[in-house]
Amino acid sequence: MIVVVGPPAAGKTTLLKELQRRGHNVVYEQQPLAQDGFCTQVSMLMTRRKQYLEAEEGTYFDRYWGDDDVFARVTLTEDEYMLYAQLRTALTAELPPPKAIIYLWCDPEVAQKRVKNRGTRTSVIPLIPALCEEYEAWIKKQSTPIMRFDTTQAFPVPEVFDVVF
Repeated sequence: MIVVVGPPAAGKTTLLKELQRRGHNVVYEQQPLAQDGFCTQVSMLMTRRKQYLEAEEGTYFDRYWGDDDVFARVTLTEDEYMLYAQLRTALTAELPPPKAIIYLWCDPEVAQKRVKNRGTRTSVIPLIPALCEEYEAWIKKQSTPIMRFDTTQAFPVPEVFDVVF
């Protein structure tokens, strides 16, 4: 499993579409069943776990249960986060970590403009600065090999294709 992570509008879907075009197996993020914070996070956790268990070797994922923690820390209350973290640990303890993390980073102001321009999921716009900050803290704690690319100026970043393909 190779995961592509990063804040909204960093280029994850663009990269995954190109990977898919080139014949790679790709699993995209699915919209949660619920839309109320805690239930949303639990729904995403359950969906990602199921996707991982059903995926073939070498599949690329649009995010995964590990970086769900970033969104949980930004969107949940302290009590909700503590319960969510317990559930995540219980549900993912037996799952091996990804083989690699492709981390696409983008300046928060640029990411906000991109989300606004595409006109979808605009409710995330005010959360982007906190998500970017939380991603930076989260990525430093990872032991999985990380390929980091700054997509602020443009995406696709040529170096991504040199490394990934």
